[in-house]
Amino acid sequence: MLPLATLLAAYFAADSRALARKWLLSFVPMLLLVLGSKLAYLKWHLGVAAWDFRGASGHMFYASAVFPTLLYALLGHTALRHPARHCWIAGMLLAALVGVSRVVLGYHFVSEVIVGAMLGGASSVLFLATAPPYVPQTARKRWFVAAAIVIVLVQYGKRAPTDAMLAKFADARIERSPVRR
Repeated sequence: MLPLATLLAAYFAADSRALARKWLLSFVPMLLLVLGSKLAYLKWHLGVAAWDFRGASGHMFYASAVFPTLLYALLGHTALRHPARHCWIAGMLLAALVGVSRVVLGYHFVSEVIVGAMLGGASSVLFLATAPPYVPQTARKRWFVAAAIVIVLVQYGKRAPTDAMLAKFADARIERSPVRR
């Protein structure tokens, strides 16, 4: 998802650097909170045992931040009365599928998914609430969709190195197995 977030910034920058800046200013601070929560657990074992919370779900954060923004980038300011609201709701519904999969597959507890959704949802709300009406150019939209498809195909099924990098940074060992219940 991080490559898609970067692609969104480039896509918006092609039309408006201010729009790209708004996206990055809504995305990066929340991303740092997610990374901070994971690092706090890995380095100092800070979590909430009663909630089974070890840090915000990065997958859920990315999905909740990127999917609504991606829909807004593709659909832009349509004939809908509140296009940003519709993009946010549809994007969050797609992100919910990611969250459910993380819990069902045993990679996260529900509390971690909820916090990831809250941070990602806040990121996309901040962007969509401040974004001006946007009409994507058809030619640019084509290369954006093609690039997004290539990114998804290249990344599909591969583990992101972020957990290993965070563990190395925290001098901790991270388990590669699903959470134990």
